[in-house]
Amino acid sequence: MAQRYGELKAALLAAGASGRMGLNDMEMALRRYSALRRATQQLDKARQRLKEFGIEGESRFRAPRSR
Repeated sequence: MAQRYGELKAALLAAGASGRMGLNDMEMALRRYSALRRATQQLDKARQRLKEFGIEGESRFRAPRSR
């Protein structure tokens, strides 16, 4: 995940620097992908903590179904 995020970040920075992407759009995309990366890291950390307490499996913790 870290490698792919780094590649995406580099591509966004290059697009902004070359003018292929507006700087405001580039900044918003960087912030959005950074937030997604951080959320993914936190979910992984929570999964590891639950595993330490013997709580595993997707069946125990499910998001409510949307209507």
